[in-house]
Amino acid sequence: MSQNEPVQSHRTQFLTLFFIILLSWSMTVVLGPMVSIIAKDFGLTNETNIGNISAAFLLVGGLFAFVWVALENHVAQRWQSSRKKLLMIATFLAALGLLLTGVARSFELLFTFQMLTAIGFAAITPLSYSLAMDFTTPENRAKTFGLLDVAASIGVGFGFLLSGILVDFTIWNIPFVILGMCGLFLVQAFLEFKEPPKGASQVKTDRYQFTLTRGSFSLMLKKRANALIVLFNILLYMISGSISYYFIRMLVNDHGFAPSLATLFFLATFSSQVAGTIFWTRRADKQYARKRNGKIRVLLEGLLLGPIFLIAAYSLTFTISNGVLFGIFTILVILGTFCIAGLIAISFATLGEINPPELWAPIFSVNNLAQTVGRGIGIAVMGILFTSYGGVYQWGFAVMEGLSFIAVLFILPLFTIVPHEANTLAILLNRRRIPINPQATLPDRLL
Repeated sequence: MSQNEPVQSHRTQFLTLFFIILLSWSMTVVLGPMVSIIAKDFGLTNETNIGNISAAFLLVGGLFAFVWVALENHVAQRWQSSRKKLLMIATFLAALGLLLTGVARSFELLFTFQMLTAIGFAAITPLSYSLAMDFTTPENRAKTFGLLDVAASIGVGFGFLLSGILVDFTIWNIPFVILGMCGLFLVQAFLEFKEPPKGASQVKTDRYQFTLTRGSFSLMLKKRANALIVLFNILLYMISGSISYYFIRMLVNDHGFAPSLATLFFLATFSSQVAGTIFWTRRADKQYARKRNGKIRVLLEGLLLGPIFLIAAYSLTFTISNGVLFGIFTILVILGTFCIAGLIAISFATLGEINPPELWAPIFSVNNLAQTVGRGIGIAVMGILFTSYGGVYQWGFAVMEGLSFIAVLFILPLFTIVPHEANTLAILLNRRRIPINPQATLPDRLL
């Protein structure tokens, strides 16, 4: 039993992180399907005012993440399990914001409570991914982050379904209340959460001082791999974020899908993405075990294969009544989605392997903000392309997928940079090692 306890404990704790990531992504999309209904309930003539709350939510969430990171670095010197405690506080704030959103009776209150939710949401990605780094070794890290990516995908689907379905049977407030109650349940689940020491996956028998300093940020900014991966993610989310945002609308507008069928088709692509994420992240870990740049190789494979299928799919002109072309379109979209799945997870894992533990949360915050910026730019560009191509989405989709080949330029240098920076990190950690005092007691000693 004693041999199994650590495995079971880590598995249970990872599930807590899995579900909080799932909840966090549900928060980001639950408002969307109900925009027109809420605007009508509030007596607003322009529903874009409600829609803009989602954009503000992502912006606040991306920027406020740095506040949580700075706070964690400050309290880590005073609190044990600082990341766990801050995640509990952040999840409670998000849950409170969701519950209050459910009782909002004006635009001003709705906006205020959604921003409170966004402030709590801001802590979840950087702190959860930082904890996930300490639950796994580098040889299994892509798979671990892939599972968190799956949680995000399920969260998006759950958020869409929750609001899209329930709003036909009940008032719009209910989805927010349900998510808020889920958040309170997760706060309780964190009470049993055992936070590993920061850097536990990197260090087994020695103690280190993992505190942010000005020198830490200087180190983060000097790493070329950090800059290349962040730029890669801006471009990748500019593409994938804009396409996922308009995908259902493209099916209805360009190909004559019924809205319900378009939603089901969208969820089918999610299934392909989940399977692809598991496949590619496991392959990335296997390649990493053979060579330090193995994850980069897998990134390149997916980046070259996926867009070929998707560009072909978006170049097809058909209506839903054409069964043959519909079948070809379906196969191409599923294959393309499968191939590009896991790219984000692998890039997150790579960032963790080239940065010291005190920089995990900050670099994940930077990467998360990069994704938010990329998605915002992509949505704006797609709107311009839609107008340019005469009110048709598919050609804009094809153009955006073509930009994936530009992203290759950010990946190729990583083949040599990542192994070099990983070796540099190993030397840095060795220099910062603090010999253990045999007489020290927990938690002064790192098991």
